[in-house]
Amino acid sequence: MIVCLVLTAAFITGYSTNSSAVTLNEKIQKEITYPEFAKENNEQGFVLVSFTVDNEGKIVVKQVNSDNPVLRSYVVKKIEELTVECDDETCKDYTMKFEFRLI
Repeated sequence: MIVCLVLTAAFITGYSTNSSAVTLNEKIQKEITYPEFAKENNEQGFVLVSFTVDNEGKIVVKQVNSDNPVLRSYVVKKIEELTVECDDETCKDYTMKFEFRLI
């Protein structure tokens, strides 16, 4: 069984290549992996999440859309556990799409 996790990130406020936004993206990619419990139960689907980084660096989920409630809960929990350094380029709104597929 081949496992695939695709992370697509679209910055609502516009694409940015600054180091803070890249660090945020890398941090999220490192934290949100295809969870073992989901692979074992053949859970597949997508999670589209909109969030903002507040002035304290806490990630606050604003809206979530998903075709799988298990993966939805997993992504929201993992994102809300993260904190990042806040600066003018990082503290803004983001939308990210996570696709979990077993191939």
